[in-house]
Amino acid sequence: MFTIAVNGSYPKTPEPPRPPLLQRAIDDYENGRITDRELERAKDRATVEAVAEMVAAGVEVVSDGQIRWNHGAMHICHQLGGFTGKEEVKESDNGSYKPRAVDRIKWTHPIIVDDHRFITERSPVEVRPVLTGPFSLARICNSGIYEDDIHSFTNDIALALNREILGLEAAGAKYILIEEPELTFNKDEIANFIEAAFLLCDKVETKVILGTSGGDILGIETELSDSPFHGIALDMLEGPENERAFFDEKRFSGRILQFGLINSYDQTVERPQFIANYLMRLAQHHDPELIWVAPTGGLSSLPRDIAFVKLKCLYTGVQRARRELTRLEKPGGSLPDDSVTTD
Repeated sequence: MFTIAVNGSYPKTPEPPRPPLLQRAIDDYENGRITDRELERAKDRATVEAVAEMVAAGVEVVSDGQIRWNHGAMHICHQLGGFTGKEEVKESDNGSYKPRAVDRIKWTHPIIVDDHRFITERSPVEVRPVLTGPFSLARICNSGIYEDDIHSFTNDIALALNREILGLEAAGAKYILIEEPELTFNKDEIANFIEAAFLLCDKVETKVILGTSGGDILGIETELSDSPFHGIALDMLEGPENERAFFDEKRFSGRILQFGLINSYDQTVERPQFIANYLMRLAQHHDPELIWVAPTGGLSSLPRDIAFVKLKCLYTGVQRARRELTRLEKPGGSLPDDSVTTD
């Protein structure tokens, strides 16, 4: 019950006195002092170290930390056919890169399948690969030849990523997280999102979980309940109204619900008792075996020591909730009405 997970990114650089070996390797590579293979070995080592830290903090479903990624959208788009090559991408007004579609988007080769195989062979716990979803990629990137046809742009990306998901499934991925940070800001486009979701999940048997962040799903919960996703990750800090989306009705019964209770962008460390109390309240409305708990998003913007402590507090809060739920649970699995305490 109350599975502990992380989403995509983990801080790449360890805190002193540990040396920043990966950054040194990247600098050496850019200055011609090491080979491609030596750089890959450095990334391999850094990925294993990041996963080891997550496991040490108590995480039960890890990612690979996206240690090899420079940027979520860029990492995927540069390996999909139809986008501009890295050397052709120009900076946008805010200083970030914006890939542009110069041809119909298509899948040409595996993007993260080999990375997933590498870390799965070395992780003692379940590894969940993460992809930025087609709805968000189509709104982050420059539509180029698609011009104003964002609908076709989104669907073509979905078809391409469907090939990648099927490859991850063949590689043994039990769960896959599709991060869609743009969804909560573009609810009026839910019809296009759902259409793309069915293309994305076509013929997929692995459990695909939708990741939302930055807001709530209020107003589109009915459409999401009819979507092909096996679960939904909800940001409970930036989107507190998400409680209403599943407390009022049992529309998500039988699906994994992942609740973001650790702020991925604030260095303040959450209290374990807050997490325990929150989970006890959630358990009155959803099967605890299908409740997952995680940060609200990737952790890469935090100092690495803070990210680790936050995950440790998440683990402590979950352990408290598990003990309390076991103590209070009646035969048959029901909870007494007064089982939830306040912090």
